[in-house]
Amino acid sequence: PTLNFQYAGDVPVYATSSVFSASGDQNQYNDMSGIRFCETPWLLDANDPLRKQVTAQWPQAGSSLGRLYAMGVDAYRLAPRLGQLKTLPDSRIEGLSGSLAVSPTQRVQRQLPWAEFVNGQVQRLPDTQR
Repeated sequence: PTLNFQYAGDVPVYATSSVFSASGDQNQYNDMSGIRFCETPWLLDANDPLRKQVTAQWPQAGSSLGRLYAMGVDAYRLAPRLGQLKTLPDSRIEGLSGSLAVSPTQRVQRQLPWAEFVNGQVQRLPDTQR
């Protein structure tokens, strides 16, 4: 609303992932339409079967702590594939904490998908990989 008042409503607004708490209370996001941010696939896809299973066992995994659960799942899945990722430098693993690859210097690199608030709802932007 402040940007609209200043006649700057067409200026894109970006935020860090801390803008989204994944608490389930959509009312707190009503004034945030148009704000774009990066977020883990774990928090963007509430219907993921693994996420449902984990949050049934540990309810805190559905909140912002879910980012840590996603990292743990990805570490478990990534370990047996490190050799493959080193051999095939252009390969990636679509993880729950983002798209993962291994750099030439043997570091795991993560790319997060973009999301946007639309009428109080978080929507993954369509131009990002799934």
